Amino acid sequence: MNTNSNLIPQYFVGKGVTRLQLAEWYGISTKTFCRLLRTRGIDLPPGIITPKDVEQIFSVIGYPKFYHKLIAS
Repeated sequence: MNTNSNLIPQYFVGKGVTRLQLAEWYGISTKTFCRLLRTRGIDLPPGIITPKDVEQIFSVIGYPKFYHKLIAS
């Protein structure tokens, strides 16, 4: 698993993502994704997920399987 956090800000500069988008990247429902975050101790504020929070999620849960394709686009 690649944990190079330098990749994350390059893709998300000036962007944020929603819980729905992240859940789709992991191939799970939003409800399951939120439950997964809760069980792993990740508490996010409401609204758009910031690049810093995405980095935390990736470091705890791991990168989605197609993440390297995502940052290459």
